[in-house]
Amino acid sequence: FLHAFTNVQYAYVFIQDITITNCVGNLGGGLSGQLSLFLQNTRWINNSADRGGAIYLAGGRVYLTSERNQFINNTAFFSGGAIEATNQSIVAMSSGYFFNGNSARGRPSNIFVADPSESWVFFPHARQPPEPITYPSNSSVVPVVPFPFA
Repeated sequence: FLHAFTNVQYAYVFIQDITITNCVGNLGGGLSGQLSLFLQNTRWINNSADRGGAIYLAGGRVYLTSERNQFINNTAFFSGGAIEATNQSIVAMSSGYFFNGNSARGRPSNIFVADPSESWVFFPHARQPPEPITYPSNSSVVPVVPFPFA
């Protein structure tokens, strides 16, 4: 398949109980756009793109809201094996995430924050972030912040 969802703009999207698999795209193999995205019980498996193997977020928010959001074996040629966040994006995770086998440039990569002075990753205070989270090497800002989710 080519993109499952492509270039979604200025929308609030709730995706639940779905598997996005084997999708290919330039920006985001499974989904790309500028939106607020709420994920619950989703599986993103074997998707690929130049940037953001599963999801490319060009401004907006991704909320992983349940225990069963999985990103498995997604690949990006350049950056963001599972998710790439750019242009003032936020990736906010409750306890609902599982990342395994995602890669970019042949190296482990789950989330790439393109400009950490503008885009952020929030994760529950009680859990470790889904390493590796990467960002440009010339950045002095660390975009990964513990957030006290209930």
